Amino acid sequence: MRLGSRPAWWAPGILRVQFEAIEQPTPPFTQPLAADAGSSMRWVSAVYVGDIEYREFTGQLRHPSWKGLRDIPASTVG
Repeated sequence: MRLGSRPAWWAPGILRVQFEAIEQPTPPFTQPLAADAGSSMRWVSAVYVGDIEYREFTGQLRHPSWKGLRDIPASTVG
């Protein structure tokens, strides 16, 4: 998924440092992944909660916009 807008503080790699600390070798899903989910995928533990605004969901997010990280633990999100 590509996000259409980025806040002013966004810089390439700003979340990468945080994500590298929680990276895991396998996906957390029990169902098999789509064939196009190649070796370029990187998986992280569910620690952070991101806030993304979007116009509509039609099988995929339409016009997603990154709003930032939320100050709640991932374990509280269903």
